[in-house]
Amino acid sequence: MNKNSKKRTFVLSKGLLLTSLVWGVACHAAPFSSAHEVDDVMGALMKEQGIPGAAITILKDGKPLYTSAYGFSNLETKTPATTATVFQSGSVGKMFTSSVIMLLVQDGKLQLDDPIAPYFPEAKGMWDGITIRQVMQQRSGIPDYEQFNSIDIKQDYTDEQLIGLLASKKLDFAPGTQYRYSNSGYVALGMLIKRASGRFYGDLLRERLFSQCDMQTAHVNMLKTIIPNRASGYVSSDGQLENPGPVSQSLAQTADGSLLLTINDLAAWDTCLSKGKPLSKESINTEWEVPLMADGSQPITGYGFGWRNNIVNGHRLIDHGGSFQGFHAHYARFDNGISIGFLANLETARSNYIVKRIAGIIDPNLLPLEREIEGSAAETQKTKAAVIALMDGKSDPMLSPEIRKAFNDKHVSEIEASFSKVSNDTQLVQVGETKENAVTRRTYKAIAGKVNYLDVAFLENKIVDVKFSSE
Repeated sequence: MNKNSKKRTFVLSKGLLLTSLVWGVACHAAPFSSAHEVDDVMGALMKEQGIPGAAITILKDGKPLYTSAYGFSNLETKTPATTATVFQSGSVGKMFTSSVIMLLVQDGKLQLDDPIAPYFPEAKGMWDGITIRQVMQQRSGIPDYEQFNSIDIKQDYTDEQLIGLLASKKLDFAPGTQYRYSNSGYVALGMLIKRASGRFYGDLLRERLFSQCDMQTAHVNMLKTIIPNRASGYVSSDGQLENPGPVSQSLAQTADGSLLLTINDLAAWDTCLSKGKPLSKESINTEWEVPLMADGSQPITGYGFGWRNNIVNGHRLIDHGGSFQGFHAHYARFDNGISIGFLANLETARSNYIVKRIAGIIDPNLLPLEREIEGSAAETQKTKAAVIALMDGKSDPMLSPEIRKAFNDKHVSEIEASFSKVSNDTQLVQVGETKENAVTRRTYKAIAGKVNYLDVAFLENKIVDVKFSSE
């Protein structure tokens, strides 16, 4: 694809905008006053990021406000994306895997502190001491399969073969002592569900969640099945869009995030959660908790049970994003009752940013912080040098004794595994500042490959706390 044809793609996408919007508006009886602003922001961000097709849904307290689709679901056939277009979920699927586990807990078939080893004889001696709770919270130590190359994504594996490969690597750390995101852990959870219930996790999803929540088109990805309105996914290579490489059926249906969803399915899921069914309120609250680490320390990353738990501009945000095979998805619930669902057929879409831009249309307090505070550059450079020293285990005049003591090797390794490391090449700008009593908190936007935010607390001009969050 040459540069000119790529440019024409987005001109055509913009031209199709009205067609897809008519479908979205027709889904709701009452007009949504911010519809044009949502459409304008989506159009601009899709063009900026090179997204071929996308769909968005906005809800308040479980009630849909606006649902719409944009661009193309397939570039080769020039098929417009609609609210009926089927996208892949990526790791958004983890919240559904977690929910099936919680249903089995409600049924009394599982307990969160049950060991996983009895379910996996193939991993004998390798996964001893790991509990279901630790796997769900990404604290198991099971290495992420994306870190090693012994798995061929084009090859079909039996469950026994796949577990054997996942368990062939030693644990990254002792179970429960650290956080590290692991797709492998959720692959194992899907197989644990099957072995504990006698049912494929996808069948339980359909029966216990999708059918109960009126998620009419949601199901596990089946590559050979004809799926009406299935979108094509795309990856970006040197600025050009390409089809992704092949993946086997066995690896296209694992429980770390291999679902097919429409934007209407995500809206139905939000409504279901808001009504407290089929999961109990107790189960939902458990999924969204982020308990202390085993040593009593605060976790570096706010990960619950298949959900992320973050603070955005002072608001609690429960969400998850994910990407796979040319697709990107995101589902987010803010503490003011606003929920956003987003689906796109570009693997590298910046969904975190898009979701917050859309949420900010409803509540400006949710807009991502971007504008540099005037006159902050010189002090920012000092802070950057101090954070680099902190991560490298070195001294700096701005570092308090408390922060140097708190950031041991475990904390550093957790941060480096989850976020881009702050280095001399990192672009760091101060975008926010608040004061509470004697403590000043400054928010920095850090760009080093990917975008992260740093929340740095100062007391008497010394850094006393640093927290990281993703865009």
